[in-house]
Amino acid sequence: MELKTSNAAAVVAVSDNAAQPKSGPIRVNAKTKEKIEKLLEKANAKPFGRKIKASHLLEMSLSLVKIEQIKLLQEQSLSNSDRLEMLIKNTSEGDPNLTKDDVIGLLLEGGLKARQSAKKQTKRESESLNKFPKINKNSQIKM
Repeated sequence: MELKTSNAAAVVAVSDNAAQPKSGPIRVNAKTKEKIEKLLEKANAKPFGRKIKASHLLEMSLSLVKIEQIKLLQEQSLSNSDRLEMLIKNTSEGDPNLTKDDVIGLLLEGGLKARQSAKKQTKRESESLNKFPKINKNSQIKM
């Protein structure tokens, strides 16, 4: 029997002569596990019917995730270094003569804020109402 692991922190035991198993464990933090267990308790608080399994609850929950939530998670996963690189790239695209050092200098001097607010104003005028809330480092998606 060989042991395979993936980047998603799932560990699956696979025998050499058997077909791939249809399920395997996935590691989640204790807080997430607690939320799942509470939802399962609520879902199974009924007088009749079969027991609702965690896989069914999670499958339904995952089908409700929209692209907006995925984008929110992607933005929340950015480090300050990532955001700085994105800022440099976006600013340099607007003015190809700007170097990385120039952009950092503008940022430190406060000159970049004036340039960005002018860009944001133009962008706001061209877009309809913002669909997504402003994301800060501490915002979270609540289950």
